[in-house]
Amino acid sequence: MKLVSALLVLTLASPALAEDKVAAESAFRAAKELEKAGQLAEACPLYEASYRDDPQLGALLNLANCHEHLGRTATAWVEYSDALEIATRKGDNRADYARQRLAALEPRLSRLRIEAPTGVTVERNGTDVSPLLRQDLVVDPGTYVIRATQVGKEPWETTIQIAEPGHTVRIEVPELTAPAQPAPPPALPLVATAPSLPREAPAPRRRPILALTLGTVGLGAAAVGLGFGAHARAQWATSRENCDEHNVCNEGGVEQIASARRAASVATWTTGAGVALLVAAGVAWLVSPSADESRVSIVPSVGPTGASISATARF
Repeated sequence: MKLVSALLVLTLASPALAEDKVAAESAFRAAKELEKAGQLAEACPLYEASYRDDPQLGALLNLANCHEHLGRTATAWVEYSDALEIATRKGDNRADYARQRLAALEPRLSRLRIEAPTGVTVERNGTDVSPLLRQDLVVDPGTYVIRATQVGKEPWETTIQIAEPGHTVRIEVPELTAPAQPAPPPALPLVATAPSLPREAPAPRRRPILALTLGTVGLGAAAVGLGFGAHARAQWATSRENCDEHNVCNEGGVEQIASARRAASVATWTTGAGVALLVAAGVAWLVSPSADESRVSIVPSVGPTGASISATARF
């Protein structure tokens, strides 16, 4: 039963493996053509794809050689080291070639050493390299951004360029500092205030409505009285035509005299009332308070036992 299962797995896996080998071989041949044409930048990714689909020693050695000629010395050094291990394990004579290339690369390798205080996280081009601090790491030539962070501290960052082969670049991360505290707002100056002066309430109307009302009614009453007086005088003058020199009058004259007396009586009363009202209006006008005589004062005071506010009204 186990044998049948194993055969079934091999049968299912064989087409996939065959397809990978075909793809790997195609990529390898295309990379060779590009390398001959001097297009190493396009050839290297194809060598890498060939080795990924079918990890053969020849593909790995060609990939390392491609990277070496592109100047990626650290990458080539790692690939030659892997090739040497595989060839030695298999007893392949290409181990000598890998060993020779490693020896030739060794003096050209660039290294980077990062020193940092304890507790600081360090990234190189976005990759955490904190476990690799204080070590001479083989790196490809190029630009590197070193960033250091720590909880509660301001981050630190620098950019370096590694170009000269065979040299070790050392970076020392300083002690990170706490973030700057914002400056406190300036203190408001203390200003001494003088005691409040009495505050006057809005001035009342200069003359009361009562005086104006009395005057208006008084004028109206006087006008009515004068009107009745004029009517009484006209009736009296007309009655003279119906009376003789001894004041003996006919019926029309008697009626006119009576009308004149009634009008005169009304005139007397209404005129008198009007005059009285005008006198009252004048008195009210004279005795009413003016704007300068009526005020309300509010005065704060502070004593040994506390503070108070007093209000004074004068009319």
